[in-house]
Amino acid sequence: MIKFDCTIFVQFLNTVLLIGIIYFIFYILIKLPRCIKRNEDRIERIEKLLEEDNQRDK
Repeated sequence: MIKFDCTIFVQFLNTVLLIGIIYFIFYILIKLPRCIKRNEDRIERIEKLLEEDNQRDK
């Protein structure tokens, strides 16, 4: 009976670990590049606004 309970517990841990690894790979390959792209776009917009503001001040 104890061996059966440990087996279920280990299987549950393995399943949780596998789901975590799959999510981590998904995050690295899909979500992270999207966030980086969005941040780059924001930085470009801010730089453009700053350049326009500097040109107006001159």
